[in-house]
Amino acid sequence: RTIRTIGDPWVRFPEDPVRMMRACELAGRLGFGIEGRTQAAIQELGREIANASPARLAEELVALLRCGASGPSLQWMLDLGLLESLLPEAYAMVRAGERGLGDFGQILPVLDRKIAAGREVSDGGLLAALLLPTVLLRRYDVEAVAQRPLRRVELAALVRETTEPFFQRLALSKERTRQSLEALDGFLRTASAARAI
Repeated sequence: RTIRTIGDPWVRFPEDPVRMMRACELAGRLGFGIEGRTQAAIQELGREIANASPARLAEELVALLRCGASGPSLQWMLDLGLLESLLPEAYAMVRAGERGLGDFGQILPVLDRKIAAGREVSDGGLLAALLLPTVLLRRYDVEAVAQRPLRRVELAALVRETTEPFFQRLALSKERTRQSLEALDGFLRTASAARAI
């Protein structure tokens, strides 16, 4: 019940940095631990993930979100420092909670339950769930300065501006980008309507 590399992790991970993601995904999905040397190598070599193909990282991330154990898998990645380069947006979940904007730590468990129940969720919908706290933090900051709610066109522009670094970093396809933006737009319109009631 322990994940370890075959061979020296300080050699194997630079050969293929995606192996670090897979170690975390396997540990999360199977409920296994990660061997100490393997953990130490991930902590030391985490920035190597930037050397992997962006399109491949996107595929691995979507697969991780579909595995039914995205919560524990991303927790491993967070604990080992792998998200700093790969997915800095994940830290917004913690910051949003600290600022009283909601318990965004529940996003991944809810996704995992939907996947386990066989619910269909688009790739863009999965990715939008990761981006939502970042977008909401930015929205509330801008609205606090403006001292008024953003109009719909302003909100759409804010969403695109806030999410663009993520889409570029992972070289997401136009279709996944469109799905993600539509999912975020739908949530934000629903949230705006709820605030108005």
